Amino acid sequence: MMEMAQEPVAQMYRISRAALVAAFVMLGAAIVAFAAKAHAVALVFLVLMLACAMASSVFAVIFRNRAVAVAREARRQAQQKARR
Repeated sequence: MMEMAQEPVAQMYRISRAALVAAFVMLGAAIVAFAAKAHAVALVFLVLMLACAMASSVFAVIFRNRAVAVAREARRQAQQKARR
Protein backbone atom coordinates (compact mmCIF):
# COMPACT_ATOMS: atom_id res chain seq x y z
CA MET A 1 0.00 0.00 0.00
CA MET A 2 2.77 2.43 0.90
CA GLU A 3 4.61 1.84 -2.40
CA MET A 4 1.49 2.77 -4.37
CA ALA A 5 1.11 6.00 -2.38
CA GLN A 6 4.73 6.97 -2.91
CA GLU A 7 4.70 6.46 -6.69
CA PRO A 8 2.86 9.75 -7.48
CA VAL A 9 5.18 11.55 -5.08
CA ALA A 10 8.25 10.13 -6.80
CA GLN A 11 6.78 11.02 -10.20
CA MET A 12 6.25 14.65 -9.14
CA TYR A 13 9.84 14.80 -7.90
CA ARG A 14 11.13 13.51 -11.24
CA ILE A 15 9.02 16.07 -13.13
CA SER A 16 10.28 18.89 -10.91
CA ARG A 17 13.88 17.81 -11.42
CA ALA A 18 13.41 17.54 -15.21
CA ALA A 19 11.91 21.05 -15.35
CA LEU A 20 14.86 22.41 -13.39
CA VAL A 21 17.34 20.72 -15.74
CA ALA A 22 15.44 22.19 -18.69
CA ALA A 23 15.74 25.65 -17.12
CA PHE A 24 19.52 25.30 -16.90
CA VAL A 25 19.69 24.06 -20.49
CA MET A 26 17.70 27.12 -21.60
CA LEU A 27 20.08 29.36 -19.66
CA GLY A 28 23.04 27.79 -21.44
CA ALA A 29 21.34 28.23 -24.79
CA ALA A 30 20.62 31.87 -23.98
CA ILE A 31 24.26 32.51 -23.10
CA VAL A 32 25.37 30.93 -26.38
CA ALA A 33 22.79 32.97 -28.31
CA PHE A 34 23.94 36.22 -26.66
CA ALA A 35 27.55 35.35 -27.48
CA ALA A 36 26.51 34.77 -31.10
CA LYS A 37 24.82 38.20 -31.16
CA ALA A 38 21.36 36.64 -31.65
CA HIS A 39 19.67 38.79 -29.05
CA ALA A 40 16.07 38.02 -30.06
CA VAL A 41 16.72 34.28 -29.84
CA ALA A 42 18.49 34.75 -26.51
CA LEU A 43 15.50 36.60 -25.10
CA VAL A 44 13.20 33.77 -26.19
CA PHE A 45 15.48 31.29 -24.43
CA LEU A 46 15.46 33.44 -21.30
CA VAL A 47 11.65 33.52 -21.28
CA LEU A 48 11.59 29.74 -21.74
CA MET A 49 14.10 29.41 -18.90
CA LEU A 50 11.85 31.43 -16.61
CA ALA A 51 8.87 29.28 -17.58
CA CYS A 52 10.83 26.11 -16.80
CA ALA A 53 12.01 27.50 -13.47
CA MET A 54 8.46 28.45 -12.50
CA ALA A 55 7.22 25.00 -13.50
CA SER A 56 9.95 23.42 -11.40
CA SER A 57 8.88 25.51 -8.41
CA VAL A 58 5.24 24.57 -8.84
CA PHE A 59 6.04 20.88 -9.14
CA ALA A 60 8.37 21.10 -6.13
CA VAL A 61 5.59 22.59 -4.01
CA ILE A 62 3.14 19.93 -5.19
CA PHE A 63 5.78 17.27 -4.48
CA ARG A 64 6.36 18.59 -0.98
CA ASN A 65 2.63 18.78 -0.22
CA ARG A 66 2.04 15.22 -1.40
CA ALA A 67 5.06 13.94 0.51
CA VAL A 68 3.77 15.60 3.68
CA ALA A 69 0.33 14.08 3.12
CA VAL A 70 1.83 10.60 2.62
CA ALA A 71 3.96 10.97 5.76
CA ARG A 72 0.96 12.21 7.74
CA GLU A 73 -1.12 9.24 6.61
CA ALA A 74 1.67 6.78 7.46
CA ARG A 75 2.07 8.35 10.89
CA ARG A 76 -1.70 8.17 11.49
CA GLN A 77 -1.77 4.50 10.50
CA ALA A 78 1.21 3.76 12.77
CA GLN A 79 -0.53 5.46 15.67
CA GLN A 80 -3.71 3.47 15.03
CA LYS A 81 -1.73 0.21 14.99
CA ALA A 82 0.05 1.19 18.22
CA ARG A 83 -3.29 1.81 19.96
CA ARG A 84 -4.56 -1.68 19.13
